Amino acid sequence: HPNEIRVYALDRVQDMRPTTESFEYPKNFSAKLFFAPYYGVFGNQEPTKVIIEATPQSAQFLRLLPLHESQKEVKHFHGNTFFEYYIAPTLDFIQELRTHGTDIRVREPETLVQIFREEAQKAYERLLKEDISKYKIKDIKSSGYVVDTLEAAIWVLLKSESYKEAIIGAIN
Repeated sequence: HPNEIRVYALDRVQDMRPTTESFEYPKNFSAKLFFAPYYGVFGNQEPTKVIIEATPQSAQFLRLLPLHESQKEVKHFHGNTFFEYYIAPTLDFIQELRTHGTDIRVREPETLVQIFREEAQKAYERLLKEDISKYKIKDIKSSGYVVDTLEAAIWVLLKSESYKEAIIGAIN
């Protein structure tokens, strides 16, 4: 499509050459409106309503540092706060939600709820069904993800013979 809007990651461009092709900038085009429903790098996800439930502590954090400009506080229930977004559920947005661990829960849309449900089941599967004490250190993930941290801590405890050894292992 000769006049469709295309987005390029300039940091990934390796070569550029002038051509005779031209592009007509659409009248009334607004980059701000075009990118508004996205968080970070985007793909072909369609914007949709996303609802998350946050614990009181996480809700306070989200009020101070909203995840997205579309964020609206829509409901309070049993001390938790529900936030609504109109956003495309990009990988960057999903990863941002993951950083909040169990302090937030995705409530809508069902496709996003399912992604988190399957991910949680898969993440805890190793801990619940396998003997992680038999793993080598290279098999233990060390990331900022809560389940990886839990697994690493349990692994260190299982592999240590003393409190001191466990603390040193956890630090390393």
